[in-house]
Amino acid sequence: MDIGCGTGISGGVLSEYGHMWIGTDISKGMLDVAADSNGDNEGDLVLADMGQGFGFRSGSFDAVVSISAL
Repeated sequence: MDIGCGTGISGGVLSEYGHMWIGTDISKGMLDVAADSNGDNEGDLVLADMGQGFGFRSGSFDAVVSISAL
């Protein structure tokens, strides 16, 4: 899971290494950019506010990254 994935750059790197990922971001505009470049990666994108929680079941992810998300 990539929290605050923005344009999906980090997710693209995760895809390059063979990982499946889900990116979340509060900005629909950023997710739109990520979706347009999604041919370069294989992540799913979710519009969500990390301050409100995500609703995923505990243990759903092997790892979580967050780069420059405040």
